[in-house]
Amino acid sequence: MRGIQSDIILVAQWNPITYSVVFDANEGKGTMDRQTFTYDDAKTLTPNTFTRDNYEFAGWNTATNGSGKSYDDEEEVKNLTTDNGATIALYAQWQKLHTLTFYNIGSLLDAKTQETVGGSITCPTISAPCAGYEFVGWSETAVANNSTSYTNVSCPITPTK
Repeated sequence: MRGIQSDIILVAQWNPITYSVVFDANEGKGTMDRQTFTYDDAKTLTPNTFTRDNYEFAGWNTATNGSGKSYDDEEEVKNLTTDNGATIALYAQWQKLHTLTFYNIGSLLDAKTQETVGGSITCPTISAPCAGYEFVGWSETAVANNSTSYTNVSCPITPTK
């Protein structure tokens, strides 16, 4: 090593860290490739390709149960970590789909399928089957005066979990 014979100025050099995002189907089906990010560079999350029977994709979360940080599909993100070489897992979040089937006097009137929790279902319009009858609402059972009936249900109907 040569000896220092005069003042030297050294300037620190910096490179941004890189990290990866892995996508977890979280009870869904399919595979998605890992995505690499560089700190301070915004990048769009890879579009979801996972599927799950009777569920609709509802976004990403850092926790399987949805209690972590949430991200939309194809959201532009940056700086998800400050740890060089880290791997961040994003878990697919799912909303249950429901099927509502409407019957009128024993025959299928209309089927509204694949409606999400929190979405609304428009009830079909029906006419009286014959003179002298008036439509009073929908019931979950064939007996309109049953204690579990839903007469005078307001539409649209919003399914819950």
